[in-house]
Amino acid sequence: MFTDSPRVGAIVVRALPVVLLACASAKAQNCPPLPDASDVFVFEDLANPSKSYSIDPGLEFTPDRRPVAVVAPYNGSYSDTNPMGWVGWFRDAETSGPELVQRLDDAWDAGFRRICLNRPGGILRDNDMVQMSMFFYLEQARRQAYTVHMRNWIEQKRQIDPDLEVGLFIGSRHNSPCTPCLEPTGVLSPTEDCTDDPHYMSGWQGRLDAATRQSAEWTYQNTSPFLNNGVDALWFDSASLRGNTTGVISMRDSILALQHNPDYAGVHIGGEAVPEGVTVNGQWQPNPAVLKAPWIALHRFFLQDSRAGEVYDPATTEVGVAFMKPDVNPAYDIRDIADFRDRGYVCWSWRAFSFDFMQRTHDGEDNAFYEAVIRDGTLADFNGDEQVTIEDLLDFLERVTSPAPPVLRPAIWDGDVNNDDRRDFADVIFYLQAYAQDAP
Repeated sequence: MFTDSPRVGAIVVRALPVVLLACASAKAQNCPPLPDASDVFVFEDLANPSKSYSIDPGLEFTPDRRPVAVVAPYNGSYSDTNPMGWVGWFRDAETSGPELVQRLDDAWDAGFRRICLNRPGGILRDNDMVQMSMFFYLEQARRQAYTVHMRNWIEQKRQIDPDLEVGLFIGSRHNSPCTPCLEPTGVLSPTEDCTDDPHYMSGWQGRLDAATRQSAEWTYQNTSPFLNNGVDALWFDSASLRGNTTGVISMRDSILALQHNPDYAGVHIGGEAVPEGVTVNGQWQPNPAVLKAPWIALHRFFLQDSRAGEVYDPATTEVGVAFMKPDVNPAYDIRDIADFRDRGYVCWSWRAFSFDFMQRTHDGEDNAFYEAVIRDGTLADFNGDEQVTIEDLLDFLERVTSPAPPVLRPAIWDGDVNNDDRRDFADVIFYLQAYAQDAP
């Protein structure tokens, strides 16, 4: 038997002193104080055994099966006045903090206890010097959206639910946090000829590598401003590849290694996309990496012919499927989300597009999803399409009489509309009352 939430204690992050690191050129004179990463741990660093770590065979990967809500400060809507691709509500630095808290509240109120920020520092358009987090390029007010507003929000909510997880979806490419160049005024300079750091590595070379000290230092400097302000999960984009690296180990192996790095004790670390399965004696099996770390990919990724129909064991894996807007290709509805849930996936709701579906297909240990539906008075909308029609009644009757789903606790979509973890005639009476009240 497994539990939805594996969280057993507080995150442990080293509080390193902050020092000002020298930057290489006049363009980077405004390089802000960076976390001192001189004593970070490096995977199997035989030259420095006191700061070396290895994979602990006794430390088993514990999947977190709770669904995830994505809050997206970045959405790629670039313009001359929006060079970092901020979503509309995050473009004004002065109001970015309260706006962020509002979106965090929306996810919390909807019942989510796992939240992930998409690219919280934005991304420079068409620039291969993009950082993991871009934190050090943010204006002071926008930094405070995370160091003050987000931090306070996390502290308050964890007093209610200590298992709250707040993560980042960030890049696996990195360089010194002072690259690309900062002008002396603190603003971004033009991207051309802006490689002002002597350690700058272009393209695929500047990738996550847990066994290289330079990479370990940059990874820590890029992530610690968030980890030290309540974030306790890191998801690295494009990190499942085995090749395309000039480092010691691949990005995929780096994700596996980071599970054991003392610098990230208590941090949930995963990668995108999902490593391909393997065939053993003619039978498909999940990639061994899936049994050692969490992974995520977009919904359309799993609709490829080579990936369609994959099934994962929820007791040993955490394979996330992220649903974007439901009305764009590939379109989906609540049945698709329930199907992925029943095949062992962890469902991610990208922004608020699929909150209604998630609330009805998942029954968290704290009943937060169910309570949100009851509070909002939307139970009669059984299929979560934001309208009450005869289809809701027909869907309910079909689901409540169908075979029990392979989940620990049945949810609304499974016919347990009174939330007593059973499906019986009491649910029929309960739903008919709600439907009669709200049906047109």
